[in-house]
Amino acid sequence: MREGAYSTRVICSACKKPVAQGARQCPSCGRTFAVRSAAAAPPRKPAPAPEPELLPPEPEPAPARSALPGRPYRPRRTVPLRGGGKAAQVTVGGIISLLVFCGFLGLRVCRVVNKVVGKDYVDVTVTIKPEDHVYGESFQVDGSFRYSLEVTALDGPVHMALSSIKGKQVAKEDAAVLLAGAEEVGKGKTGAKSGTLRSGNYAWVVISPDGEKPVRVKIKFHATEN
Repeated sequence: MREGAYSTRVICSACKKPVAQGARQCPSCGRTFAVRSAAAAPPRKPAPAPEPELLPPEPEPAPARSALPGRPYRPRRTVPLRGGGKAAQVTVGGIISLLVFCGFLGLRVCRVVNKVVGKDYVDVTVTIKPEDHVYGESFQVDGSFRYSLEVTALDGPVHMALSSIKGKQVAKEDAAVLLAGAEEVGKGKTGAKSGTLRSGNYAWVVISPDGEKPVRVKIKFHATEN
């Protein structure tokens, strides 16, 4: 506190004697008084709360640089693939690598496997009974095959045919197509057919028109991969 005159009458705290109004020093003991302002200091207003600081958006992380010194960084391009919640990403380099891999292996892994499900080779002599009326085989082809079918009529005339079918077994509509395309082979003669088979279901048949006696025929069928 600073020194000054009192605005009201007070008692000296040292000698307990009254001090005149406006005195700055006790007349009895000579003690100097400190003046305290009568007016109370106005209350301080609370400091306003600081406004929230708006932070700038975080910068995107910088792309990784090339691990090899002296080589410029080139971002890898990606191609979106449909499917799932997020579009899957596959790198163009990965596609090129796959193509090179397939070419290096001579397309042995990525190519379509050629195969015949069923008999790809038949060489038999059979007797077609009157009650049977027909003899044949159905098969399935995956890929591409060359075929040859030879039928030799030993005891009497027969008909031979080879055609594609809808299912794995010969249905009524397939039988009608086979009958329509059948070729006659006379007694003691050999009939031959050949061509290319693509992926699908096929059947070959030998039909005996004679419904009274058995007929012997020699059949040779062979399918080889193109």
